[in-house]
Amino acid sequence: MFWTVLSLVILLFAVLSFAVAARQAFVLWRMAPIGHRYRNHLWLGWWRFDLIEEMIGPAARPELEIYKRAFVAFILLIVAGLVVGFAATSFSR
Repeated sequence: MFWTVLSLVILLFAVLSFAVAARQAFVLWRMAPIGHRYRNHLWLGWWRFDLIEEMIGPAARPELEIYKRAFVAFILLIVAGLVVGFAATSFSR
């Protein structure tokens, strides 16, 4: 029961952090100039934040920081979910 609740809490936070990262990606997409929106997503995927900030301007800095934190939190929560899953299977035997 403990492992199930823990994995559900981790899943909830992972989904929330993914939603925040997706929202920030959409906000950055809307801030980009019309002809450069596709390029903005490519740079976001390659973590070329300096180019995005150069294209959009200093207004992109807070949005990029939120995106970075949410994306890193999502990855760490996925790893934590894997660890909890392996621990649940090993302790249940």
